[in-house]
Amino acid sequence: MFGSFNSKATKLLLLSCTALAFSASGAAAQTINYGSLEQMFGEPVTTSATGKPQTVSDAPANMIIITAEDIRRSGAVTIADVPGRVLQNYAGIDVQQASLGSANVGINGYDQPYSPKLLVLVNGRQVYLDDYGYTEWATIPVELAEIRQIEVVKGPASALFGFNAVNGAINIVTYSPLYDTVREVTAAGGSGNYAGGSAVLTGHIVDDVGLRLSTGAYGGDEFDGWKRSGANYAKRPDRFSVSADSLAKIGAHTVAGIELTSTSSQQTDIVTGNGASDNFYRTWSAKGSLTSETPIGVISGQVYHNAAHTSVDGLAVSGGLDNSTTVAQLSDLLQITPAQTVRESIEYRHNSMSSEQLTNGGTTSYDVIADSLMWDWQILPTLSWTNAGRVDHLSLSRSGATLSGFNRDNSYYDHSLTAYSYNSGLVDKVTDEDSVRVAIGQAIQAPSLLDFGTFQEAMRGGKTYVVAGEASLKPTLVKKYEAGYTRTMPEYGVTLSSSVYYQKTDEMNALLAPYALNASTVLTTDGNVGSSDERGFEASVGYKTKSGVALDANYTLANIREKLNGDYPLAEEKGTPTNKVNLHAGYTIGSLELDAYGHYVSHIYQQTINGGTGSTQLTGVPGYFELDARVAYHLTNSVTAALSASSIDVAHHQEDTGAAVDHRVMGTIGVKF
Repeated sequence: MFGSFNSKATKLLLLSCTALAFSASGAAAQTINYGSLEQMFGEPVTTSATGKPQTVSDAPANMIIITAEDIRRSGAVTIADVPGRVLQNYAGIDVQQASLGSANVGINGYDQPYSPKLLVLVNGRQVYLDDYGYTEWATIPVELAEIRQIEVVKGPASALFGFNAVNGAINIVTYSPLYDTVREVTAAGGSGNYAGGSAVLTGHIVDDVGLRLSTGAYGGDEFDGWKRSGANYAKRPDRFSVSADSLAKIGAHTVAGIELTSTSSQQTDIVTGNGASDNFYRTWSAKGSLTSETPIGVISGQVYHNAAHTSVDGLAVSGGLDNSTTVAQLSDLLQITPAQTVRESIEYRHNSMSSEQLTNGGTTSYDVIADSLMWDWQILPTLSWTNAGRVDHLSLSRSGATLSGFNRDNSYYDHSLTAYSYNSGLVDKVTDEDSVRVAIGQAIQAPSLLDFGTFQEAMRGGKTYVVAGEASLKPTLVKKYEAGYTRTMPEYGVTLSSSVYYQKTDEMNALLAPYALNASTVLTTDGNVGSSDERGFEASVGYKTKSGVALDANYTLANIREKLNGDYPLAEEKGTPTNKVNLHAGYTIGSLELDAYGHYVSHIYQQTINGGTGSTQLTGVPGYFELDARVAYHLTNSVTAALSASSIDVAHHQEDTGAAVDHRVMGTIGVKF
């Protein structure tokens, strides 16, 4: 069962013993020389799961690494394209394109507006917004040229990755300003009056201080379906981003970093209830990090602050919505024996939200204190076992004006909860080519700030209608059991992988039906409404030759059954496609690159709100097949021209109950210097 002491396994064990310096996840993500590690193993390496360098086949979780080449050849032009042109190419990832700049992403099903179960990070800093609990991809302050790889973990991973990594986590890892040199300018234009560009520049201020600067912008016309639906949804989507990231070596064993970012974007979003809203976002962030190799381990710390302002035109939110998040994290990665590594992490976070309309001018906030412990044991060169546990304690509060005539004052929101998460994964490298993984994990999804603290009222027909958050909401618990198998056949250029899993979700959260609080007041609030079970299967095959041929295919089967306590507008059972198939064919000949991508997604149903009656109803979205393509030519070693097209087989297709996704053609030119 344990296999032989093969050369690759021995390399991995040696790496575990000798390459821990500056390898803790999150704060230290950019302090690693990924390029050297990739040359050592001939494939991408991750440190996100355990803090030490690992190949994907050795990680204790269902993980994929999407490389910079994968991103480039997908035809994506900007970070907002990553869901629809990059992530949807992989098994187990569901994408619903809402507009030119907006998409909802789910892992192992459960995709829905403002997908709340997916944690997205950039170098360990969350870009997940805590007000609604979602990721707005266009506001991520990263240009494609500065992304080294995108690491996707499928399944609950709170104990390994932190707060709200419920159905999965995505960590975008950028090139290090200390070890990597990236200098690239791109320009793009295409159908729908699209125009955009980006610039990324890295350099050393002095020998041991690296700096990376990036900026990008685009603008274009919205999908025709939105333009036809009215003035609210005919605004021109746009995005602007600027960021600065610096790392400095302080002596032989310490690296310090500073990061500053700012973005603005506007696009149509699909909101809760599958309605549409034209939203404008402004975000900024600041992060400081420090990593040091000490006699008691690799100690890493980071402190960051995220701020976001959202103007929600479609919901007529007066004064907009303000959300801020402050996080402080400290971890120690210690190799206690040549084969055993432990990492303890503590975290403090403060989240707050205020809005004139959505919270009646008040501020809802919570503080979280968390402690986690990870233990990684290389039992044999071919067998490893990783265990992690985390406890989160959340304290909720509210300040500001309350609603007159309503029987909740701010003290009602003085509430706390404690939740536990864990991960355990056993990986057996049976041979150099065969790897088996068995894993179990439990993660928590804390209610969003709006779930906790919405405070609205409206007068209709002589009655007061109140929508209020519920302080006593329990966190949603997701537990997953999974077994996976991977086989590589380097002599043939073939990689095979498959996994089967069972996932249970408890204490699902939904908006309850309105009920009469008294003769003059009708109340609607959130509640825990039931559970769901999912059984799934994934299979992938890849073929790549030195002559430039690349063929990939994957299949996903997902079957979800809800067990609700009543009739609630969730429809997660019917909102997840049962079958998905992705195909890719690529060919490189000299300076020419050719790629084609096919996507089949089976039909779904989504809950929508009847504008006339306010009642909910199931609306069908038919299955579809989409064909994308890209042609690129390297004019010189430094200049590349590319032409890409999406949905080239049909003029448009539905991915959700919003506007149809239009056929698009894009031309780009990139210059490296």
